[in-house]
Amino acid sequence: MTLSSGRGLLLGGVLLGVLLALLWLRNEPPAVRSAGAAPGGFSVHQALEVRGRLMEGMGPHRVGQPALRVLRDRLLGEFQKLGLSPQVQSTFVCSDYGTCATVENLLVRFPGRGPHAEGRQAVMLAVHYDSVGAGPGVSDDANGTAVALEVARHLKSEPARRNDIILLITDGEEYGLLGAHAFVRHPWANDVAAVVNVEARGSSGLSHMFETGPNNARLVGFYAKHTARPSTNSLAYAVYKRMPNDTDFTVFKAAQMTGLGIANIEGVVHYHTPYDDLEHSDPRTLQHHGDVALGLLRAMAEEDFSQPPPGDAAFVDFLGLFVLHWPVGWTPGIALLGLGLLLAGAYRWSREEPVTPRQLGWASLGWWGLLLLCAGVGFAYFKLLSASGAAPVSWIAHPGPALAALGLLWVSVFWLLCALIARRTTGTARWIAVWAWWGLLTVGLSFAFPDAISSLLIPVPLVGLAAVLVPRGVGRVAVVGLGTTVAGCLMFPLVFFLLSSLGLPSLPLVGLLSGLMLASLLPLSPARWPLGWRLPAGCAAAAAVLSLWALRLSPYSEQAPQRLNIVYRFDQDRQSSRWALEGDLSRVPGPLAEFQQGTREVTAPWDTKPSFLLPAESIGLTAPELEPLHVETVAAGRTLQLRLRSTRGAPFVSVAFSPAARLTSVRVNGQTVPAQKERIRNRYGQWRAVSCVTDAPQGCVVELSQEGSEPIEAFLYDESPGIPPGRFSRRAEWKDFVPSQNGDVTVASRSLKI
Repeated sequence: MTLSSGRGLLLGGVLLGVLLALLWLRNEPPAVRSAGAAPGGFSVHQALEVRGRLMEGMGPHRVGQPALRVLRDRLLGEFQKLGLSPQVQSTFVCSDYGTCATVENLLVRFPGRGPHAEGRQAVMLAVHYDSVGAGPGVSDDANGTAVALEVARHLKSEPARRNDIILLITDGEEYGLLGAHAFVRHPWANDVAAVVNVEARGSSGLSHMFETGPNNARLVGFYAKHTARPSTNSLAYAVYKRMPNDTDFTVFKAAQMTGLGIANIEGVVHYHTPYDDLEHSDPRTLQHHGDVALGLLRAMAEEDFSQPPPGDAAFVDFLGLFVLHWPVGWTPGIALLGLGLLLAGAYRWSREEPVTPRQLGWASLGWWGLLLLCAGVGFAYFKLLSASGAAPVSWIAHPGPALAALGLLWVSVFWLLCALIARRTTGTARWIAVWAWWGLLTVGLSFAFPDAISSLLIPVPLVGLAAVLVPRGVGRVAVVGLGTTVAGCLMFPLVFFLLSSLGLPSLPLVGLLSGLMLASLLPLSPARWPLGWRLPAGCAAAAAVLSLWALRLSPYSEQAPQRLNIVYRFDQDRQSSRWALEGDLSRVPGPLAEFQQGTREVTAPWDTKPSFLLPAESIGLTAPELEPLHVETVAAGRTLQLRLRSTRGAPFVSVAFSPAARLTSVRVNGQTVPAQKERIRNRYGQWRAVSCVTDAPQGCVVELSQEGSEPIEAFLYDESPGIPPGRFSRRAEWKDFVPSQNGDVTVASRSLKI
């Protein structure tokens, strides 16, 4: 078999197909172990029993609500069954989201045996027990609380380890990471060296280690050594830390703690909806969370954290079998070494089969053309799905036909480029161009993003070394096969991760990765194809049929419902009561069709997306108040003390101050509200929003410092769970559209000047 072999290309295509199937199967969580299978391991059966008791009859449980206090008492009872007495940290706190509430964190500490070195030595497991208003939060994060209780059961019965171990169950995570902000003020926070934070962004999937902190090499080493089924990639972390996302771990990192964040990201269509329930939560995910968390805590609890941290690491798991990791500073060196090996192999191969600059030019055109065209086709296909209404959201109910069609289009692109360059180049020229450009790309990226390119980097030195060492003849085909195998093993998991974490908007990136994998087969392209143009024509025809099918499918189903909130709104400025349909308004379901007869308007000064509005009968609501308690003119402007309260007793009350208000500080109940991050201000159109959770009739006291003395424009609104019964009450048959995030709520609002 030669490089330019039709049979070799066929086998290469089969190889990629087999890798796709195998890695798809490997993307599933490990199976639930039978009871008693691993006496010292995490027992998912115990955790499921505990989770069932905690969540029995439990609906949404937002911060400050009676349901959350019920869950708190159940958690305390479960700890007491283990002979533990958690400390309850109850404190009023504000976050940089502009949210404020009294939170109740639960803390348990297992003393270590020592010796205790100076500085931070304790390790901590962090989870949260509140939910959003739309769903019961089984995966996010009752799974985490079940992990914490099962870990506590193990720690209670095991000998003490070197370091103290703290279990932290935070309150108010969904309302602006409030519990984490409260904990960093707790005396124990100064003892914590490393954290394992358990989260969820869906109802199933692997427990993926997606977040670390600075100087992470030591903890990545722990993860690599003590995780039986690893799932991680430093590219995911590099992308995550550049995105506007936060978890409790974000707050801990800002408080000089390091650690690891683990989360599942499959089943995102259930995330923050009523479908984040016991029925849709995959027990295998809970098993994997527990295995990872327990293994990491045991390992970290024996570490001497007084030793200087070894710096950052680049890392990636290989087939979920083990983790490849190295100091991030080595990345440019590895890239240069790999490029050097590739060039040495290219020199050796070109001595045996000379190549010309013209051949290399055509081969380079094939490599770049394949990458750019695959990415471009992915972008165009995503735009087609979006414009046609087949994909109004990032995750749709039936993506299979669309993804299959796109795969066939990429195969057609590959075939066309092969037909263009095969007769103008030799197999050796194509191999040199493919891997020289891949090597040059990794060298460039290694200096710009040394922590992010582990999956792209590893194939380069492996293929280069093989090219230098393998014997002549059939060995060249083996080198091509090695390149395809390693590329597939590292690229396909990235494809799955992108589709799970970003959804269909990731199709251009998926196309780029697919182009890289297909490019590894370019050296095998024959000068003449046995099937001629019938292969690309057949692929294109099949892609067209699949695309028509994809365009006809509903983007929603009972298992992947549309996210729609029904809101009852009272606007005191207009003296009007209206029903509002909010959320994903790409379609209006039949049972709510009358909303299409209403108006489309924004409901807050900063809104950019209008809601459907219908007139509603008045139920006698009153709007919140912002009562001046004390206003003083000072040299630089004014100080104002105001009482913010819901006149109807709603638990959530907010005020937003106009961008024109030159506020230098904001305090709520004596607590300074940190300056909001730019992305939070952008969410509110640069209005400064402050929200308070309270069940006290006097509400919250807001103190402002203002530059100048101009009147401040303010917008007030409160929120209570649920809507008036009757006209738009949720019905059991409404299965393909559900509330999300805060859920169906009643809101009263007004504007004023101070």
